[in-house]
Amino acid sequence: MDSFHGMVSSVSFSSSNSVPPAAPQIINLAAAAGLFSWFRATGDPELEDNFLASVSPLPTTRPEQRLRCSAAYPLLMSAGNQILRSMNVALKPRGFTLSGTTFHRVNDTQLVDVINLQAGSRGLAGKSAVNLGIYIPEVHLLLGKSSTIEEACANVTPRETECMVRQRLSTLVFGKDIWYDHSDPVADLTVSGLLLNHALPWFERLGTLQAIAAELKKGLRPLLTGWGYHAAILKVAGDTAGARSFLAQLCDVDPIKVKVFAASIGIEMAADGP
Repeated sequence: MDSFHGMVSSVSFSSSNSVPPAAPQIINLAAAAGLFSWFRATGDPELEDNFLASVSPLPTTRPEQRLRCSAAYPLLMSAGNQILRSMNVALKPRGFTLSGTTFHRVNDTQLVDVINLQAGSRGLAGKSAVNLGIYIPEVHLLLGKSSTIEEACANVTPRETECMVRQRLSTLVFGKDIWYDHSDPVADLTVSGLLLNHALPWFERLGTLQAIAAELKKGLRPLLTGWGYHAAILKVAGDTAGARSFLAQLCDVDPIKVKVFAASIGIEMAADGP
């Protein structure tokens, strides 16, 4: 604690609007995070912003992992988040932005690619899993969760649980659920490598509404894509007959629920079949 106060006292300023000097004395990201938290505590947004600007780029033990100091730094510096820092290094140059523990990227067709680092609890404490998702504005609108397509498209930072197509990274690659241990010295590099070699091509393959619908029609329904989303994706992709046929297969399970849902997205089901 004394060394931290000494570091803080070495940054001099005469008023709340002063610009702190460049910070060559900050030798690692953890120190930067501590100072950032202190500047935030002053309650002066301008001083906080000036500090962030003064420490970019920051030196690290890995030159290739030089990151711009941001509001996410206190989180990035918390225990066990070397995985998140490595993910940020891999994904930021590829158009992803970080919010909390979730990365977002809007592609050319307005779909939002989502990557989330999920912390384990109880028996999985000290471990994390990586979740992938694709948010489809047209489906959000069809299901009545937005009033206009503009409103649906404005949601550029959806939660991973809001995504219409979802997949666990380890399931995509290995066909099983894997949680990465924070104490594993190569967990960060393992996760980043899997993202670059498997997750990004997956997003590329499913980069349009039509591509997602085609994959669903081939029977390659991505894990955790619910039946309602499945039908809605086909509907907004222009395949109303395909959506009706898919829903008809579920009528034996819960015909009333299926028909009510079908009607809500503009599909009329026959009395005894598609």
